[in-house]
Amino acid sequence: MRTIKKLLIAICALWAGSSQAVTADDQLNYIYAEKGRLNIHIGTVPDQFQSIRLPIWSDQKGQDDLIWYPVQRGERGFDLQVPLTNHQDQAGLYHVHVYGQGAHGELVGLFPLTTTVEKKDLAASQPTISIQQVSSHEFDVKLKLFEDVEEVLFPIWSDQDGQDDLVWYPAKKIAPGQYQLRFHAQNHKGKGLFHLHVYQKNKGQVKGLLPTSFQVQEEKPRPLITHPDNFYPVGECTWGTKELAPWAQNWWGNGGMWAASARAAGFRTGNTPEVGAIVCWDDGSYGHVGLVTDVEHEQKIQIQEANYNGNRTINNFRGWFDPTNVVWGTVSYIYPN
Repeated sequence: MRTIKKLLIAICALWAGSSQAVTADDQLNYIYAEKGRLNIHIGTVPDQFQSIRLPIWSDQKGQDDLIWYPVQRGERGFDLQVPLTNHQDQAGLYHVHVYGQGAHGELVGLFPLTTTVEKKDLAASQPTISIQQVSSHEFDVKLKLFEDVEEVLFPIWSDQDGQDDLVWYPAKKIAPGQYQLRFHAQNHKGKGLFHLHVYQKNKGQVKGLLPTSFQVQEEKPRPLITHPDNFYPVGECTWGTKELAPWAQNWWGNGGMWAASARAAGFRTGNTPEVGAIVCWDDGSYGHVGLVTDVEHEQKIQIQEANYNGNRTINNFRGWFDPTNVVWGTVSYIYPN
């Protein structure tokens, strides 16, 4: 480091005495910070230089983060993008000196540039987003911002057939600058590639922050295997629910009988859906049962079930639906003790 500093001082002396030094022109040379990096364009270097070298350092603690960057001439001049993490991701004044490199490697000082990096432009201040799959059809979207905003919106759509299934989701604030969304792929028609953009809303102004994408795979049905303590016929709704909720007992009868059998066995029952509860329909015939996996309100739930429309595997076949619809029969719930 000491050698580099000495080299810089020596070249500065050459710079001061060079007849080839040129003046920085803000219209042709610029440096600015954005989204965690410095963007540099140098356009007034004499044609004799096909390459330049740029020593860059932040004003904090002197030149302890000084790095020399070689840059080759392009069609419009010299362009360089520098991650601020190369320079300890520090805010404040940054220095960029421009040196032309001769055919034999000699350096000629041309001109200096400076810029001020604000905290909002640091790499640590940029929005970060993660999308984690929590089930075959559910995803947790988590966003971290540098500061609080009035509202965060997530427009999401599948790549299939353009944006005809686009939905704008408001995110939930879970901590200062942190936002979350539980996203259900069944709200959209497509599978495969999905797109998600992040927008913030402040004082009535909507501003795009970043785009991202993720994959939604086709859900694979569970194989027709059974636990040894599940005595219900494989493929029936009662079998599937016992697989999903091992706490349910054997010999509760057909699906329509489960709520009464569970009450007799000491289990709590009721009319309010809860995640992890067994949903039971009594339609005057065999009835039906499944396991509640998501609840928006009493008329909007999701379940895992077997033997729905004759499909004798365990899956989420319906997405969001109304369990109180009379077509299913009278609904009730069995809660785990």
